[in-house]
Amino acid sequence: MKKIVLFDSQCLFCQGSVHFILKRDKKQQINFAALNSQVGKQLLKDYKINDIDSIVFIDQDKAYTKSSAVLHISKYLTSCWKFFFMFLLLPKAFRDMLYDLIAKHRYHLRKKHTSCPLLTEEEQKRFLTDEALL
Repeated sequence: MKKIVLFDSQCLFCQGSVHFILKRDKKQQINFAALNSQVGKQLLKDYKINDIDSIVFIDQDKAYTKSSAVLHISKYLTSCWKFFFMFLLLPKAFRDMLYDLIAKHRYHLRKKHTSCPLLTEEEQKRFLTDEALL
């Protein structure tokens, strides 16, 4: 199974996070889909994830949400970003509390930007489309 990040496509902070991952996933292991796309909805259904507007990371046929998703993603990024994977040792409740605090303010964190940079053709290939369901 591919490594897939499901994200809130309406959120500029989330879109910025996708660009952050794209730049640091040098091996191009991670693909992306919007939570509200048909692909995203199907994956949420397949992994029995309900009512979520958080990041979801699917890896090795297992789905991670919130802080666990972010930290599992970090192990596929370049250099020092891999270090963050160790924070999985912290209690999930504590990690998710910090995640929720950032998520609560995510629309304000990217307030000064009204759009995200365009994707290159190579980057666009890493986004799953609804045709992937066929």
